[in-house]
Amino acid sequence: MRMNTTPLFCVLVALFAVTVWGQPAHNLEGMWLGEFKVPSGPSMEIAVEVERKPDDKLASNLISVAQGCMSIAFHKTTVEKAQVCWEMKSPPIAISGRYSDDSRTIIEGQFQQGEYVFPMQLRRVEAIPGYRRPQTPVRPYPYEEEEVAYENTKAGITISGTLTLPRGKGPFPAALLISGSGPQDRDQFVLLHRPFKVLADHLTRRGIAVLRVDDRGTGSSTGEFGGATTRDFADDVLAGVQYLKSRQDIRSDAIGLIGHSEGGMIAPMVAAECSDVGFVVLMAAPGVPITQLMYSQHWRGTLAEGQSEAKAKMKSDWYQRLYEVVQQEPDNETAIEKMTGMYSALSSQEKMLLGWDEGKAGSEIHDLVSPWKRYFVNFEPQPYLRAVKCPLLAINGEKDCQVISTENLRGIEKQLREGQNPDFTTLELPGLNHLFQTADTGAESEYRHIEETIAPGALETISDWIVERTPVSPKQ
Repeated sequence: MRMNTTPLFCVLVALFAVTVWGQPAHNLEGMWLGEFKVPSGPSMEIAVEVERKPDDKLASNLISVAQGCMSIAFHKTTVEKAQVCWEMKSPPIAISGRYSDDSRTIIEGQFQQGEYVFPMQLRRVEAIPGYRRPQTPVRPYPYEEEEVAYENTKAGITISGTLTLPRGKGPFPAALLISGSGPQDRDQFVLLHRPFKVLADHLTRRGIAVLRVDDRGTGSSTGEFGGATTRDFADDVLAGVQYLKSRQDIRSDAIGLIGHSEGGMIAPMVAAECSDVGFVVLMAAPGVPITQLMYSQHWRGTLAEGQSEAKAKMKSDWYQRLYEVVQQEPDNETAIEKMTGMYSALSSQEKMLLGWDEGKAGSEIHDLVSPWKRYFVNFEPQPYLRAVKCPLLAINGEKDCQVISTENLRGIEKQLREGQNPDFTTLELPGLNHLFQTADTGAESEYRHIEETIAPGALETISDWIVERTPVSPKQ
């Protein structure tokens, strides 16, 4: 359920946050595209995307175009008259320059990483060629936006996010969005797509308030993401439910959870122990033990990328062997030693099919004993699903190669029936992938090339189901 990323120089991870310094300069908003030449090396095409937040501050991302538009956030944006500067701490990167034309569409400056400095020019563009995202909402919106923050007192951290509210007289039903695995910002920003922003926009236009937040340790939320488990993230969601319940403009009897991927693991956990949850929507959520889900994911994902059945079997069987060690050996050092020995014992042909070298093996094996991965590998969603009594909608894309539609929807339905949930719906949506985009094969490699962020049919399925159970005002 995690996506692989490729480093920009040292590291490039998908997250989103920034502290804005100086006065807001809204003419900086938008996409800026540039290129610099590394001496005796390649040309690097990069982009900077600048967005205005509801509190009128600016948020900026550095995007590596050459690496499939992977991104990392600048922590500081400074605008002083014609001078612009973006800075990040890790890796230590800065882009600085000044507008060179009266229309402010060109910035002449430099790209700096550590001691290396390269001259470059940035030009304002409508979109990065080949990466249009037409569904991303554009202001002005026909609803209200509010920057919010609340405490998870159990963990001693602050969760920050955006609450969108329909115009008119409340109180309104509300949905709290729960992101998938890995450090995610409030928009679930990935490959220039902002699925949660698109979903929030659609639902709020239908009369439903939506809270979307930065994961702990990500963006404007405090705490540490590394070392946290799915259980910790469930506690963050519980804090969000209590925050929504405290607001007079939110209906306390109609606070729901919408979870995608790992978020679809978390939503039933919270609903099972919190009577304040009014409904649950699961998007590509597990309905079978995670080890079973991952076997299918490795098998189908490998085939979808055009690889052989021999490679798919090798990869699927190999990970199952590793998962067994993690489940049976609680001591990390012993588990690492056993898994390393297993890799060394593979034949050269098996290593070739697996596609690992020594470095990849070491990285993967050490990741398997991290707190998050140990919890994840041992997770079984069945008891939580059986305990959910509020209305529940589960949807999966028919071409999802990460959470296979048929087996997981059947698993969810089986547990809800056994738990005697009085109101649930499970739907397979034809032609959609794990991100609910209209896809050809469903392979992860397609995600970045698809302009659609979420298929309109998926959006309507979710909103129609919620509105039917929590009547709201007409479409706005």
